[in-house]
Amino acid sequence: MEEHRHSRENQNEKRAATGRKGYRVAFLLAFSIGLLAEMLLFMHTQMREIAMILKEDFRVILVRDEKSGATPEAVEAALAAINGTGQVFFVSRKDRLARLKTEDPDLVASVLVPGQNPMPDTWEVAINEEVLGDLNAWTTAAWKVPG
Repeated sequence: MEEHRHSRENQNEKRAATGRKGYRVAFLLAFSIGLLAEMLLFMHTQMREIAMILKEDFRVILVRDEKSGATPEAVEAALAAINGTGQVFFVSRKDRLARLKTEDPDLVASVLVPGQNPMPDTWEVAINEEVLGDLNAWTTAAWKVPG
């Protein structure tokens, strides 16, 4: 008789344990869904911020062809005439080297041969946001600019 009553108590304990197990599963499921939602919101916010930074500071760097006889002013005017060009800045070799020295002096010290300036003349072009979707058309037009 005692054995029969003891087995009934074990069954009741097992049922109670499985009932509590359902709450554990529900809690873990809700916690996992909340964590996933938080992760997706974080990723969305970061992607929007990165996209905004890229749109604000997107520039195309064009290197001057030393063999070309075109003046920097003529090339700058031709680049400014391309549809979708925001601003064009000419950066001379000296200015480019000075900028590099301020940004990364260790790199300049390790690579630069004394008395020589390996930096080329360049143009920094800020592109309008409307053209960013079709940047290939802009670069095709820029390749046609002599110099």
